[in-house]
Amino acid sequence: QGEGTGIFVPTFIQDDVIEGCVDSEGDRCSTTNHNKDEFFIVDVEDQFLTVFHGFKVEEFEGDRWGRGSSSTAGMVTRIVRHDGSDCRIGGKSTWTSYDARMGITGRLREWLACAGASLDANSRAVLDLAG
Repeated sequence: QGEGTGIFVPTFIQDDVIEGCVDSEGDRCSTTNHNKDEFFIVDVEDQFLTVFHGFKVEEFEGDRWGRGSSSTAGMVTRIVRHDGSDCRIGGKSTWTSYDARMGITGRLREWLACAGASLDANSRAVLDLAG
């Protein structure tokens, strides 16, 4: 719960493809072929999402502090639901720094389930969940 906790997942694409651009005068361009396409992403929940996270710890005495990430030696990351119960991402709820060296990876559907969210949810309901 803090800054940088949002994520954008495209589910509908509006594509505008311009092909055959002719460079006629320096940086000016003449368009010869312009195609628009719209489509929904198929099985978007099956896409993989990789998360890296970091931390910063300040000591109460002095100006010393430390920082690290999910791959910092000795770091253990535990994935939990809002109620504190373990939630499995990529087959495990506890990730060691070795496990997380390339990020914590799981399918989007796993991350959504852990958050108690759904891509089909009303956007207001999602905002209420984020609190």
